[in-house]
Amino acid sequence: MPHIFRLHKGSITNILDWKLTNKITTGDLRDVVDQTDVAGSSAGSSIPTPIARLFLFNTAFQLIGNQIYNRKAIGNSIYSALVSETLDLLEMLYLNGSNSEMFRYEKWTFDKDNKNFFGKDRHHGLLFESFKQAAAQAPFDNNQLDITMIFYKEGQREILIGGTSPFTFVFLSPNFKRKHREKGFKPITGLTTHEHLFTNNYKQLHERDESFISYIHTLVNNAGPSFARFADYVNWTKQLYPSVFEGETAELEDISYGNNMPLIAGNIRITKISDTDKQIKVSKHSDFKIDLPPDSPYVDKALTPLFLYSNMDYKGQYTSPSNLWSNKTIISALAYGETTLNNIKNRELPGAGGIAYPFFSKFDFFEKSLVTLPDYILDDKKFVTLIDDQDFILPIKPVFFNLFPIKDIKKYVKVTRAFSGHGKKQEVTVQITIPVNGPTMHKRNITISQTYKQNPEVHTEHDRDKYPFTQYYGILGIFPFIHTDDQDLRFTNNYTVASFEKTNEGDPVNNILFFKNDGVSKENSPAYQRAEYKDVNTRSSYYQVNGSFDIIQINFLKSSVTHGGVILPRFQEVKKGTDNYIYAIDFGTSNTHIEYSRIDNDQAVDVKPFEITENGMVMSMLNKPALIKEQDGAAEYEDYGNKKSFGSIIDSVRVITAREFVPFQIGPKKSRTAEFPAVSFPFRTAIFESHSVAQPQLFSHANIGFNIDRDVLVYNQGYQTNIKWQLESSLTDTQKQNRVKLFFRQLLLMIRSHALLLDRTVANRTNGCDINTLKIAMSFPMSMDTDLKDALSKYFTEEMKTVFKTEDSGERAAEKRIVEVTESIAPYYKLLKQNNNIKHDIYCNIDIGGGTSDIVLVKYGSEISKLANNTTVEEELLTCYCNSIMFAGKQLWGGLADDYNPTDNGFLVFYLKLLQKRNQNAYEEIQTLVNSRNIRTEDLVSYLFNYEPYKLEHIFSECRELKLPLLLHYSALLYYIAKSCKAKSMKLPKTLSFSGKGSEYVGIIFSSRDHLKSFTAKALSLFSGLPINPEFEIPPTVNPKVITAQGSVLYGAKPLLKKEEDIFGAGTKNDADEPRIFPVKDEYHGLLDNDKDIMVRNYGDFKESMPAYASVMNNAVEFLDVFFGDADLVRGSERALNINNLTKYKAFFTGAQDLLASGPLRNSFKTALDDKNKFGAADDSPFFFPFKTSLIELSKQIASEAIKVKGL
Repeated sequence: MPHIFRLHKGSITNILDWKLTNKITTGDLRDVVDQTDVAGSSAGSSIPTPIARLFLFNTAFQLIGNQIYNRKAIGNSIYSALVSETLDLLEMLYLNGSNSEMFRYEKWTFDKDNKNFFGKDRHHGLLFESFKQAAAQAPFDNNQLDITMIFYKEGQREILIGGTSPFTFVFLSPNFKRKHREKGFKPITGLTTHEHLFTNNYKQLHERDESFISYIHTLVNNAGPSFARFADYVNWTKQLYPSVFEGETAELEDISYGNNMPLIAGNIRITKISDTDKQIKVSKHSDFKIDLPPDSPYVDKALTPLFLYSNMDYKGQYTSPSNLWSNKTIISALAYGETTLNNIKNRELPGAGGIAYPFFSKFDFFEKSLVTLPDYILDDKKFVTLIDDQDFILPIKPVFFNLFPIKDIKKYVKVTRAFSGHGKKQEVTVQITIPVNGPTMHKRNITISQTYKQNPEVHTEHDRDKYPFTQYYGILGIFPFIHTDDQDLRFTNNYTVASFEKTNEGDPVNNILFFKNDGVSKENSPAYQRAEYKDVNTRSSYYQVNGSFDIIQINFLKSSVTHGGVILPRFQEVKKGTDNYIYAIDFGTSNTHIEYSRIDNDQAVDVKPFEITENGMVMSMLNKPALIKEQDGAAEYEDYGNKKSFGSIIDSVRVITAREFVPFQIGPKKSRTAEFPAVSFPFRTAIFESHSVAQPQLFSHANIGFNIDRDVLVYNQGYQTNIKWQLESSLTDTQKQNRVKLFFRQLLLMIRSHALLLDRTVANRTNGCDINTLKIAMSFPMSMDTDLKDALSKYFTEEMKTVFKTEDSGERAAEKRIVEVTESIAPYYKLLKQNNNIKHDIYCNIDIGGGTSDIVLVKYGSEISKLANNTTVEEELLTCYCNSIMFAGKQLWGGLADDYNPTDNGFLVFYLKLLQKRNQNAYEEIQTLVNSRNIRTEDLVSYLFNYEPYKLEHIFSECRELKLPLLLHYSALLYYIAKSCKAKSMKLPKTLSFSGKGSEYVGIIFSSRDHLKSFTAKALSLFSGLPINPEFEIPPTVNPKVITAQGSVLYGAKPLLKKEEDIFGAGTKNDADEPRIFPVKDEYHGLLDNDKDIMVRNYGDFKESMPAYASVMNNAVEFLDVFFGDADLVRGSERALNINNLTKYKAFFTGAQDLLASGPLRNSFKTALDDKNKFGAADDSPFFFPFKTSLIELSKQIASEAIKVKGL
């Protein structure tokens, strides 16, 4: 059928070409109906060229404007659509025109002389001609036409949305809506609630947001005549709907692109609402602003954050009065994956047209799983808990506390526990209440919750929205468990956090973070993995946290997703005190002890041993202590090391903590039944090392070996003892230096923490300790080499400066706060405190340690000093003759040739034989240890004295003859004292006391104090030939090791001025009138009384060929002759020791024909001398050289005989 174009009626359809038709009359004519008033018409897209569309959109505004002016219904015409779409694009630009992630701009400038602007194709030439004609018309200038093309972007994709227009500011591309749909772009949100732009629901100006209406009105007020149709539309709309034009005028800014080029249409700058103005309007109008408390850590309160969550069913204004919240709004964690506060603050509000404004959602606060604890519950005294017996950590993210203070957590967070579902599995529901505020809904609460369950069946209706458990098989410990806001003490906010974790169970920890109370600021916390104990499948790591923290976040990585939880410590808050205190450290070879006291009027008041109790624990772990009740509930205490407290899963941590970290408590054992007793002072001087590194960190690599005695059987290879004297052999050995430094550092850190808690641990004293004036007394033996002593003093001072942040000069400098005490003098002050009368006569103290014995003879009174000008002065002096000799516990309990061969000691040989018979299981344990050769002999002895299955002291009741080496050791010390007194023409001491751990063997020798006193008095008199004071006394001492530290405290409270020995004979005098202390290094080399004229200066003078050697050896024999030759002394000793025929053992020493050439005395002397530098000063008395190893040899002979007799 032919196609016929006609505008009239007609029935003939077979007309071809120009064939004549019937006559057309007026009845055949008909009206042309405007078909554009039809929704979905394609008329807009049928005009594709930019020039034509410019005029098309201008016409649309003219026609719709006329309809408004004539008060006609606008309808859903194509012109209505064109106007609506223009306004949609302007609304987009108004909101986000400068957002380079949303828009790209490309400027077209057409010049009439540029024929190739559209290309060389014939059809493109026609387009050129149409542009040329348009460019020659108004409003285009100088035959030039400028259009800026606008591209809409989503990710890496983009679509041409339109361009600028000199008539309507912008126009729309005919293909935009189709391509937007076909490419699957997201719906575009505008300013009005529940509305998307560029839909078939056309909206005129008066139906839009009032701030946008005001913007458009401002835009046309500055426009030229080319925008007349647009301006008429706006003004006639205003006449018809005046109230909607009363909205706030926004703060506007240019839309810029490229090199800061403004977006211009017809010489009019198209502007946008400023980001600041958008935010201010949200802050003003939203009903979902979080109602932050006054003490909220959130700092940017000018833009109060909103709280929103997906499909939130709460009504209220969202971003403006015209934009209400829709419960259809989706907010997913995937779309809003920001994890830092800064990124959260820069979020774009969902469904708000790209407005950047801070908001928080449910997923910002809740963790994706609940981290459960392994068989223990959180200590509610030390950590924040929200439910009784809380066995999990809080599934709250730290950023929550940027809004709400930690102290008010119970106001906002609630936890409930239930058992439901198949098998009645535990469910934990965490509910958070968020207070919000706004202009129309005012104050109200939004409640959110999340439920956690072990292995939820998410495919079922019951478990669909529930989250799983994460199993944490570990525990943390924090040292020190204190915090301060005191400006002068903030340096103490420095922590070590221990992490112990099972390696074969649970979910492995990914990292541990430490936040301040704002939930955002993190402390630098380098982590070090220390050890992995494969036998118990446990690893230890340490975090050094260099500043205060309030939140611990433990994170796990499961299926590439981070899960975690927070722990909120309730630190003991400390402040600067006002009382002055002193702590004294007795740093012994085998054992170390600390005492402390308050100083009042330069006097030590109430000297106490260093203890850590429940009220002042310096280290805390996560687990709640077990409450132990005894005596039918009449007595109870909290046991922090009890297995019930840790649970069975991580029970191994109890021992590892004691081995590697800080003791739970320090002090006496709670009860006889306490399963894991507290560490008690004195404690073994030992370091436990896991790694040998150039610069070891405390705890991360090494620590004080508090657990050495309990660890001997299972893990002894990491312990280092004798650390004080190890350094003497090589002062430049950095490993040995580091052992001493770390030992000092941990001691000082524990002292600092203990001192900060004194306001709550010392009865009736709440003033606390001023740690900036705290003094430390440190004692040194006189026998210590000057270089070694200087090195130890240097390291101690350095650690004091580090731990206490002391000043460089003045009274608070470390050097002013460290009191050096001569070890042998310190006990005198303790006993003087008890009995002031002892100063009227000669006083003597014997301090027997593990490596040295220190002997002091004290004489108090007036001394006449001669000055250089031959004048004399009288001075009040406390003259202390100090002797320090290396003849101590090691010479009884050590080995001979090999320090690690316990079978080279008679006491141990007999003990092992006896143990094998009495307790086979215990014997096998100890024999395994002996065979390992990983423990020094004297360390093993120390352990066995406290070995519960069978203590070593039992051997002395089974073989009483083994007491003889002990008696000879003690007698040799008395001989030394007696000869020293005689050499000085000094009376024998009226008072003699004991200190040092080693002196406890005196109690093994003598079961009666009367026997001890009688023997000592008799021996001193016999050895010296001097009469004993009839009032001679040995004060009772419960724990001899503590006396040195107690005396150091008393002395250090107000040290006496020290008179130095005038070694150059200058004859100078100190002007001070106060009594002074005059320590004199007394040297008794052990020569016979008749050989005083033999000159000795160094150890080379005692070679076998020298006369001094013969004199000392003969003096040793004289000692034995007196000891074994006095009938009263022998008889009394036999009765006291309950042994027979004591004298037969003399032959062991003197049986050789030529004692100077052979025998145990000679061998012992030679062995001792071999360890000395022949050019070194002979300050370790050679008198004891013959007995350095011979007493151990004697113990071996006695043990051998006893084993045969007893058939062991």
